[in-house]
Amino acid sequence: MEKNTLLDEASKTFRRSRKTIQEFVISLKNLGLIKEENGEISLTENSLRMMMNNGRNFWEIFKQELLKNAVVSNILDAIFSMSREEEKVTSNEEYYHSLSRILQNKFSFSSASPRELDRFITLFRRMKILDYDAFSDEYFLIRRNVISEKSLEKLLMQKYEEIRNEMIKRTGTYWVPIDQLRSRICMDEGIETDVVNRFLKMLFEKDEFQFAEASASRREVRKGGIERNGKIYFYIKKRE
Repeated sequence: MEKNTLLDEASKTFRRSRKTIQEFVISLKNLGLIKEENGEISLTENSLRMMMNNGRNFWEIFKQELLKNAVVSNILDAIFSMSREEEKVTSNEEYYHSLSRILQNKFSFSSASPRELDRFITLFRRMKILDYDAFSDEYFLIRRNVISEKSLEKLLMQKYEEIRNEMIKRTGTYWVPIDQLRSRICMDEGIETDVVNRFLKMLFEKDEFQFAEASASRREVRKGGIERNGKIYFYIKKRE
């Protein structure tokens, strides 16, 4: 397809600016998924191969191809490196600028604009490669895409006991904040946030745990709590 035609049609279809679509096209070219010759855009052999199955398992195949790409690997390594640094950023803009500096200084990127990095991170989250933890305010790599309910329950109890003991020493309370519990599981084990949220909601149906609302600000509670029947619960405690 002629490049200008592609940009115009994609802009209308996805309701995004032409400039944004242009950035997506550049990202796809960098990933080796499309190529440009004489002002025309076409699929590469890798893309054609992924499309041969009529879309079946496309996202899983695409994910595996992404993880083989050196650009993707370097960006993920840079994100992992940032999560281990003590210095915390206070805004998305600052985060992307810091990530850009790491890519240029440690991974020899000639450039890495915040807008381009935003596109990559959006793609990584869509592909279940990367997730965001609201409690630590950090992105983390998803390392375990499948986990059984039994394994997740065992892991939850392990992290629950760790935090409960910390809370008893620090504040004397046996109640564990849900946002910290979720964060400890997701960040330490690389498990998707939605998977942990679904499991926490299942615990409401069991009689093993108590849940309590919070007096903290509604913004923090909504960001870190679990909603049920119009109420947001922020603390969890195992029944003795």
